[in-house]
Amino acid sequence: MTAAIKLFKESVQPELLDQLPSKTTFKIKNDLNWEIICSDGDYEESSKEILRNVLLGLLCGECTQVRFDLKNITSIDITFLNAVICFAEAHKEIFSEGCLEMINVSEGIMGLFKIVDLTKLYNFPTNKE
Repeated sequence: MTAAIKLFKESVQPELLDQLPSKTTFKIKNDLNWEIICSDGDYEESSKEILRNVLLGLLCGECTQVRFDLKNITSIDITFLNAVICFAEAHKEIFSEGCLEMINVSEGIMGLFKIVDLTKLYNFPTNKE
């Protein structure tokens, strides 16, 4: 177990998982470049396990990119996203620039993102084929 994973499991992980959006579900689309499809819906306990696996996968180098598809979401927890960003910022030696990506961000949601600095790790392409 690397020091980063140990740190993640012992300290950062609980903080992130406690801040999961209460009305957002996450589903992994594929195993290599994980695409997280976010949608409004009932909270699922499995969301915690998915996010845990995503972040551990990035730390272990098993995944090169995580894409958050926000096409069908109308609200999102900025505190949770901020926690993910802070975690990545604290481990810049592990997280490569652009490894976390958000697509299909609505204008209303994008307005909220202006509160936090997403320029270093996130890309916001308007259309992704």
